Amino acid sequence: MYNEMIVNDFKVCVQETDGLVLSGRIYHCYAEEPLKFHGIMEMLLTIDALCQKLDTPLAEPERRTLGRSMKEQYGSPACYHSFKEFVSTEKDRFAFFLKIRYRRNVSWQGSVHFSGEARSYQFRSVLELIGYLAEKTLEIS
Repeated sequence: MYNEMIVNDFKVCVQETDGLVLSGRIYHCYAEEPLKFHGIMEMLLTIDALCQKLDTPLAEPERRTLGRSMKEQYGSPACYHSFKEFVSTEKDRFAFFLKIRYRRNVSWQGSVHFSGEARSYQFRSVLELIGYLAEKTLEIS
């Protein structure tokens, strides 16, 4: 099994933008195929559903590992990919790496790193993350 540190990491490739409506694919090491989305809300709900299935990150700030109940229910999940396999294509308008550290206060906290940029942006809520995505979308339009 791959290093558990990447369980909270996602790569999102945005292929189309229609105003502020994003469409593309979500990659995760435990998802056998890329997860498609149309719209920021669908992207967020898809990522959150995968976090729920994996039981991580939990809703408290402790060391993040695969949750015991998920292992008991489903056994250890199959790790299908390493992040090195998630290469952007020419079809992508932009791509970003999302690290969800916590799911507290009915929201997410973590960081987002846009491909081709030197720095990462910390976010304390989903709303702040949406703001970064909107800025990037307007920047490339």
